Amino acid sequence: MSMVLLIILALILPPLAVFMKGGCSLHFFLNMTLYALGVIFAVAFDFPYGGLATIGHAIWVVLQVDE
Repeated sequence: MSMVLLIILALILPPLAVFMKGGCSLHFFLNMTLYALGVIFAVAFDFPYGGLATIGHAIWVVLQVDE
């Protein structure tokens, strides 16, 4: 999959981008946990930027070079 498409997907739906990059790995489950905590934080405290940690993690995973 194209790197540009994965980065755009990481901005829109971060867990899906991590899944497309590495499958059901530890990074996917970590990203899902960050995503869920971000949504809970955003809803509970009316904070619109609750998912920034998820986006940052997803972009980091997408930009990693495969060995």
